[in-house]
Amino acid sequence: MKVNRLNVNRLKVNRLKVNRLKVNRLNVNRLNVNRLKTSFEPSTIPASQLQTIQPFNHSTLQPFNPSTIQPFNLQPDNLQPWPKATLREQTFKARSEK
Repeated sequence: MKVNRLNVNRLKVNRLKVNRLKVNRLNVNRLNVNRLKTSFEPSTIPASQLQTIQPFNHSTLQPFNPSTIQPFNLQPDNLQPWPKATLREQTFKARSEK
């Protein structure tokens, strides 16, 4: 009989845990709904101030021409060289710590 009572008590505890989870999920869902409510409020910007999207003008497109493309400056004048000595020391320390 004691074993059955223990099992019943475990079932009750498990049901309580499930109910708590359900309540927590409901609370999360309520929070999500409240967040959504605020995002659907009518806009206070007058229609005259809203920008309209202009139609795309295909005639202004220029054909691809490799001579017009500027190459990336991968080594600008202000780029400082990386201190190799400290880099080697750091990698050596990291390897020796393993």
